Amino acid sequence: MKYYKELVIKTLYNLEPILEKEIIENGGTVIKKGKRLVVCEGNQAFLYKAILNLRTALRILVPIASFKAYDTDELYQKAYKIDWSKYLTPRQTFAIDSVVNSPIFTHSQYAGLKLKDALVDKIRDEVGTRPSVNTRITDIKIHLHISNKNVNIYLDASGFSLNQRKYRAYSGPAPLNEVLAAGIVLKSGYKGQLPFYDPMCGSATLGIEAAMIATKTPPHIRQDRFCLQYWNDYDAKIWNEVKNELEKNICSPSHIIRSSDKDFRAYKASNANVMSAYLDEIIEISKGDFDKFENEEGKSIVILNPPYDERLTLIDIDRFYRQLSKTLQSNWQGSTVWVISPHDVESKTGIACLSKTALKNGEIDCNLFELKI
Repeated sequence: MKYYKELVIKTLYNLEPILEKEIIENGGTVIKKGKRLVVCEGNQAFLYKAILNLRTALRILVPIASFKAYDTDELYQKAYKIDWSKYLTPRQTFAIDSVVNSPIFTHSQYAGLKLKDALVDKIRDEVGTRPSVNTRITDIKIHLHISNKNVNIYLDASGFSLNQRKYRAYSGPAPLNEVLAAGIVLKSGYKGQLPFYDPMCGSATLGIEAAMIATKTPPHIRQDRFCLQYWNDYDAKIWNEVKNELEKNICSPSHIIRSSDKDFRAYKASNANVMSAYLDEIIEISKGDFDKFENEEGKSIVILNPPYDERLTLIDIDRFYRQLSKTLQSNWQGSTVWVISPHDVESKTGIACLSKTALKNGEIDCNLFELKI
């Protein structure tokens, strides 16, 4: 079984500690944490399990080359020396994504084009034919990262961003990134041990991610195509063993999972997404205001993603948090409430926070507040 001495797993801002824990739980060995990434190692079975089961991973990259280049000609020459036959054949399609931060290489697309030229020229010179570029449905996805003069080339194990779970049939305004939602739920410590409630659910992303965690459903078990399945060293036997073992672990939740929203469009979107995720028998979707919801379950985990300035005026925001404070303290005693917001939830609600974690919701700087009611 092949062993990978270095896997670069990308994530969102400040989710590195959660991703690190996930990697260890899935059998990997963490080497170091970086900015929005964790570097680890593990065997082929771990890589396959990681691609199916990591909830806070955005991409899993396998390094194939690292060198210094001082101009595009040197980039081409050194990339040409790579033994590309180890990674793809002339019959396969490929695509290149480029991230460039360098005064030397001022155009990321041109750097990617030089890498593409080196790759196809090398294979054509060796066997007489060349692979084709296909950016829509690709067999082999390659990432080019250039920082100043340092060039790193990777294989992308999935070929797509892993926040894509295949359940989002509809999305409302400002949908929550699935990786961020999973990170918030994992940060709360929720694993199905208590009732779960998301009362401002939007498109039900938090509820769906919570349900998958509670049922031990791998987030990518329904994906039918990963680039690693087109690699020369792909082992279908190991893949099927890993996938079957993960499927065997799927279970029923022991407590209720609820999502609700007062907006009818959000209610419809949530229903569609929950059905698309095949979780409509596990997640209860309702329409209504949070302050009118009767907490019949007692101690619960509540996660709130309230509207931000884009949808509320400052006066509305102050009024909203005053009402939220009343609702929490009158109806959710004993529960732990988590709120992701760009506002100072502690001062606006008057409820002391047990913890505060900086996060980014898209481009918006937020904090995840932990409130014990």
